[in-house]
Amino acid sequence: MPSNYWVNGVKADDLDARWWVREEIYTPPTGTLISAAATPGTFWSQGMSTVGGQAATLWQAYTVRDIWAFRRWLESLPYAAWLEVRPAKESNKPATRCLFKVLSVSDPIKNGDGVVQVGVTWEAIGVWEDTVLNETEFRWLPGFTGSHFPAKDVSFSVPFPRDWVEISCAVTGSWVRGIIPNGSTGDHVLLDPTHRRMKRGTDWFADTGVDLDNGLFVDPRGFHLIPNAEGKFNLVSKGYKDTANPKIRFRRTYAQPVFA
Repeated sequence: MPSNYWVNGVKADDLDARWWVREEIYTPPTGTLISAAATPGTFWSQGMSTVGGQAATLWQAYTVRDIWAFRRWLESLPYAAWLEVRPAKESNKPATRCLFKVLSVSDPIKNGDGVVQVGVTWEAIGVWEDTVLNETEFRWLPGFTGSHFPAKDVSFSVPFPRDWVEISCAVTGSWVRGIIPNGSTGDHVLLDPTHRRMKRGTDWFADTGVDLDNGLFVDPRGFHLIPNAEGKFNLVSKGYKDTANPKIRFRRTYAQPVFA
């Protein structure tokens, strides 16, 4: 069977047929998952945390023709590798990824046709997340459902700002605020609470704009964008022209990979 997984962007089945996956079993985390259905003002941990249980694991049985090349491939991986699932395009489901570490590798078992069997167990050390950043206007954000945990890599682009801009999560109340100094130019302001950056420029998400980091203020508890009990994200924002339509970039996070 072909593998459902890519490892750091490369299919788990070797393109040169030196090894391939014969069988694989994904085991979800056990125990009580930290839920996304947070009550307002409650902050939930960003992580695949369980109470009284184990992290998610993936067991793969490899058939290997070149054991030394297979070993070099495993040893070349960093401590944490991205495991990615890519559903078929026609499914309209997002590609997802999660950081895993190699937990164990079984001793090779020879069989009669010149190949060996090796079992590899991976253990999750993060949450599943969208591989690609989502980008949308604030007004369409509730349509991005399915997330189980706080969004990751959140940033905002606000056109036609006034003297200050403030954006907050409707569930947690956590906020990010940008003070716009007099004399700064550009139609768009980037507020990036993830990397503590603020810039003003002429383009959406103006990475090359004027540095305004000193005017960025983030909730002391951190900015957490969390879906409500219906799985929808909602923002409260102010400080820009009524005709402006600010945008957000973010990744949804999941308790499980999204299969086709």
